[in-house]
Amino acid sequence: MLTTYMVLTCNRKDDLKKCLDSIIAQKDSTFEIVVVSNNSTDGTAEMMEKLYPSCKYIEVGYNSGICTGRNIGFSHSQGDIIVVLDDDCEVADRDFNSKLQKKMIENPDWGILSFHVINTRSTEYKGVIPSKDKSIVNREVEVTYFPGGAHVIRKKLLEEIGTLPDEYFYSMEELDMGYRVMSTHWKIYFTPDLWVYHHESPQSRPSWRRFYYDFRNRIWLTTKYLPVKYIISQLILWGGYTFLKSIRYGYVKYFFRSIRDALQEIEKYKELRRRYKLDGNAIQRLKKLNGRLYY
Repeated sequence: MLTTYMVLTCNRKDDLKKCLDSIIAQKDSTFEIVVVSNNSTDGTAEMMEKLYPSCKYIEVGYNSGICTGRNIGFSHSQGDIIVVLDDDCEVADRDFNSKLQKKMIENPDWGILSFHVINTRSTEYKGVIPSKDKSIVNREVEVTYFPGGAHVIRKKLLEEIGTLPDEYFYSMEELDMGYRVMSTHWKIYFTPDLWVYHHESPQSRPSWRRFYYDFRNRIWLTTKYLPVKYIISQLILWGGYTFLKSIRYGYVKYFFRSIRDALQEIEKYKELRRRYKLDGNAIQRLKKLNGRLYY
């Protein structure tokens, strides 16, 4: 089995170096590394050429966003399994790759495996546990979604259900893929055994992008996949939450812009709904696994 480690980066050269060094330090060398740069201008390209000549380095030339950037990485990946890491992450130990391959070989129906993400600047783990039930932190358990910057996905799954939605740019792409998985035989699992350190940069104020893309994409996502009662529930609850936070941080105009722009493209998602709306079996699977339906 070959593992691809795929890292999307943009102007975080120092973080990227730590990430790549943690991968290269693996005892098991059955892996390749693919780095996709979203138009970095901080010397990333020069560092890659000098220090990591064996890595595949793809310079996009513009900020393609999370979804397109990772899709470009997928297209250059030769591995049977593809580890997707944020550029400010590090794998926690030198046996990570061998442990990962063992799990994926022993569990051939696992399409996606979510890692245990440890935020090195916070003791709060709940935000990166892919379940409404945060008590799963110490259990290996089936879930319905995963953290985008710390998981592994089988290439066979991507070939079957497709890659990330380019038009999202960023945000909600994990839920989109998670919903598609629910209509297949593949499973998404969380493991507490494979740790990834996340050196998340502290922010005093979230970006406007969080308010805009989160809610615009949620309108598209719910329209594409969910029965009407869940669309109404999610948009009321998340809409109210996002609106109140946008007032707090002074981004109200971006919240309303997200609604405007989502509605301008809504006919496309109504059409996609004919193909992708979750059937009764997928909905029951989501309920059984405590997945995201009402919110």
